Amino acid sequence: MAGNAADLERAIAMYIAHEIGFDEFEVLFSELFLNRVPEGELSNADLDRYGDVNEKLMWTSLAPSAEERDLGWIDREQFRKWLTCAGDTA
Repeated sequence: MAGNAADLERAIAMYIAHEIGFDEFEVLFSELFLNRVPEGELSNADLDRYGDVNEKLMWTSLAPSAEERDLGWIDREQFRKWLTCAGDTA
């Protein structure tokens, strides 16, 4: 794995390892995935994986209300746990 995919994986690993916080991860991952990866660079599997991470990231809140949770929002610790498990299946 090289280039932007490696940078995305590095950002994920840093967040899971608590080397960077949620806010920094959100900015870093979004910048990489949405702005730096040229169309067609990622395989379909990688595009699905990183797209799922980006979508879950967008549905993460500091303290979602019960109503927000019913709609699918999660908190930051749940996101970290989800991301850790998502990496195990990638």
